[in-house]
Amino acid sequence: GRARIERRFTLTEEDPFGVTKPEMIVLVYMPDQIEPRVRYSVGDIAPDELSRYVHMVGDPEVVSIANYQIRNLQNLIEMVSAQPETVAGEVN
Repeated sequence: GRARIERRFTLTEEDPFGVTKPEMIVLVYMPDQIEPRVRYSVGDIAPDELSRYVHMVGDPEVVSIANYQIRNLQNLIEMVSAQPETVAGEVN
């Protein structure tokens, strides 16, 4: 949510950004809500290899943000996924 938008592009049918068939989808939920507040599809890495294309589902624009933002999210997911499962109510 705080990632700085570098550039804005219009989404077209050709999708040169890789957001219509993304490798990653980010769903953001609010507390006590069943439906996600927002959905992002994470597309290709830009030719500069420093930016990544991201599309908020339903928006006519695709934006580019710094790729490290996505790498940080991927690292967080990998770290949490590697943790042993805990039983509900268990205190560590």
